[in-house]
Formats: sequence, C-alpha cells, structure tokens
Amino acid sequence: MIRTCVWGVIDKSKGFARLRGSPKEATRPLLEAFDAKLASLVFDPATGHATSNTAEEAAVGLVGRMGGVIAGPITRDATGLAEFIGIEDVHWDVKSPMSPRTDQHWTFDAGHQVEVVRKNIGEGESILLNLSRCTEEDARNVVTLIRRALSREELQFLYVLLPIVAVGGVRESSSSANNHPLLNH
Repeated sequence: MIRTCVWGVIDKSKGFARLRGSPKEATRPLLEAFDAKLASLVFDPATGHATSNTAEEAAVGLVGRMGGVIAGPITRDATGLAEFIGIEDVHWDVKSPMSPRTDQHWTFDAGHQVEVVRKNIGEGESILLNLSRCTEEDARNVVTLIRRALSREELQFLYVLLPIVAVGGVRESSSSANNHPLLNH
C-alpha cells in the first residue's frame, strides 16, 4: 500500500506540526535523480549488505533530503552508529516502526518507540522517525507520547514522517524545515 506522508516536527505545546512548503513536483529528471541517488544509498558499508531494510532507510533518508529536512548531501555511515552522515557531521538515524498486521499476535508498544528515539538522541544522533508503516492509531500514540516524554531540547533532533490520515487537522508549522534549530547550529 502506498500512503501519502508529510514531514513535521513535534511541538511541546501544540503537538505535530507539518513543515511549511509543498513537496517538489515529481518530474522525470527529479525521479531519475532520486533513483540514481537511492541506488547509491541502499548498500550499507557497516554491514556489507543491501537489504529491504537498507533500501527503506535509503528511501526515507533521501525523501528527507529532497524534502528539505536534511540539509546538504547525505552519505552512508560506515561505522554502523547511524544510517547517514549529513553536512556539519550530523548523524542521522532512521527509525521505521511497524504496526502488527491483523493476522499477527503481538501488540505495538508506542512507549518502546519513544525510548528508542530518546536513547538515540542521547547518543548524539538526529532522528528521522518514519511512521508510514503504523496504523493511524499507533502513529498518533507515538506522537502523543513523544510530545509528553521528550524535552524541547530533545525534540530539536527529531523529524517525523507521518501518514496524512494520521495528521488530521493539525496546523502547519510557521517555519520551514530549513529553519529547524538542528539545521541552524
């Protein structure tokens, strides 16, 4: 299933806020450039493999780059401590939790996702949280718990890719991705 998603930030007082600005039009040259760059980011030098997981990480990283969330070009992190290195040596980690399918017998733990994000931010990483594989309810629960649990300082290192159905009537951020404190340090 293909879902339309938007990038945003989590504000302590106002919740999820879409980043201002619209996505680039998907022209043929843009798609060709995306495809070429994606192919270069799928291989993970830290593991020596290209898998469906590294392909998803590459796609999320590249969509973040093309959407203005990540400033400058990105490359794969060879150490395995993060997925990508951006300009000014910013380490980006991609987190893509998934809700269980109806035929699976486990429960999604939004609290665990919050702790994983907090741990990685504490280790000096910036996070691209991809909630596109979560149900609307699970995605909203993660956003709500993050808003409550993380400090304003921690939230500066987090961008969320949220399915548009889970966004609902949230406001659009008064700033663009390029005005986020993380990109202006």
